[in-house]
This record gives sequence, structure tokens and C-alpha cells, in this order.
Amino acid sequence: MSSVRPPDESTFDPAEPPKRARWVAWCIVIFAAIGTLGGVWVGWTYWRSVGTGEYLTTPRGATRTVELPDGTTLQLDSSTLVERRYSSGRREVVLTEGQLALDVPPDAQAREFHVVAGDVRLRLTEGQLSVRHTRGGLDAGMVRVEVAQGQVWVAPPGAGRVTLEPGQQVVAGPGRLGAVAPLPAEAYAVWRRGQVEFANAPLAQALDEFERYGPTNVIIRDNAVAQMPVSGRYAVSDAQGFTASLPQQFDVHLNRTEAGIEILPGR
Repeated sequence: MSSVRPPDESTFDPAEPPKRARWVAWCIVIFAAIGTLGGVWVGWTYWRSVGTGEYLTTPRGATRTVELPDGTTLQLDSSTLVERRYSSGRREVVLTEGQLALDVPPDAQAREFHVVAGDVRLRLTEGQLSVRHTRGGLDAGMVRVEVAQGQVWVAPPGAGRVTLEPGQQVVAGPGRLGAVAPLPAEAYAVWRRGQVEFANAPLAQALDEFERYGPTNVIIRDNAVAQMPVSGRYAVSDAQGFTASLPQQFDVHLNRTEAGIEILPGR
């Protein structure tokens, strides 16, 4: 018959964990420390790649010019929201709403300049461009890119990509890349001169564009009137003059009420 020999009471301490258990405990501590350091490293690497964000805004009816750290000049139109994301390895601005114009000089660190407008991504090394992305008014929900200098790479999701040359423009959006069109020099970023240009834009859309700069107090209830095509270049501050000229262009008349000016069909 075999018997189990009890441990030597002179060396055995029931409160002391076995050596294997202590070794496992130390491994857990070491791996936890490595995980913590790894998380710190990932976070620091991400911060270096993305950088800190800075939001730039303009209220309704105002414009703003900002000099960025790399010498880029950023101009913001009325009712515009932009986030600047700069880091040691990347230059990027995100246009959430409104219009901006960029004058991008060559970068000493050879970093490309990135613009994100809605879902559309733009990329260039140097040049001058204007980008529009608004919820209302002209090209509502889309992104319009105009290039005055340099080459700009435009890539909407699911629609391929195109490289714009100076004097070209394009309208893009998710799954859509419009045809590249010529851009006359005098038509580049006309909003910087306090103007807006319409090319057969529906009247309701034209009035929405004026609303980006200030209240128009104009009412349209008739759908046929809302769809009348408007063309021409106007001062963004002269919505009243624009409205007053409509009876000379279309078969409409104006009815002034306490709520505002209503545009009605027929004279």
C-alpha cells in the first residue's frame, strides 16, 4: 500500500503561492504593461499622423482670410465651416459647409495638400483652387471644384477620379463625377468679389443662394415660378434688386405682404 508523504513543515507555507502561480502572475503584469505602452505608442503615432484639429467659421454675410502655418492662404465665404488638420506628415482641411479658396505654395517638407468636402477628396502639391459644398443654393449637396493654378486630383467615392488643370472645373459627389468644363478666368471664385453667378439655375435655388448671405423675405408658392431659369451675375448683397428685376424677365408679379414679398405667376 502506498502512502502520500506530507510536505516538510519546516519549508512549506500555505500562504505562499506555488512558484508556477507566481510566474504566471508576473507574466500577466508584464503583458499588461506592454499592452499599456503599446496603446500609448499607437495613440502618439495617430496624433502625429492626424494632428490636432482647429475649426474656422464665418457667420452669415461675412468672409474671412486665414494664413495657415505652411504659408497657405485660406479664404472663407459666408456661412462656412472648415476644420484645419495639420501634422508633421500631412496638410488637410475639411469643408463641412460653405465655400473656400486656397492658395497653396510649395511645401518644404514635400507634403501634399488634401481637401475633404463631403465625401469627395481632393489632392494637390501647390496651386489655387476654390471648393464649394453646401446644403442649399447652387449645386446643393454636391462639391464644385474650380482650379486657377496647379493640378488638382478629384476623387468622389464610387465614381473614379479626374485631374483638373488650370482653367477647369467639375461638379462631383458620391457615385457621380460630372464632365470637366472650362472655367473663364473672370468666373473663378466670384464670391470673393461679393458676387454670385447663375447659369439657368431654378429661381428657388437662386433665392436659396442669396439666403446664404442674408434674409431675402421672398416667398414662392407656385412650383412653375420656382423652376423658372435664372442666368446672370449679381451682387450677393442685392437680393432686393434681384427680386425687383424679375417682372422684367418673367411673366410674374410681386405681391408685398407682412410676411414678405410673394412672387406670383402672371401680371
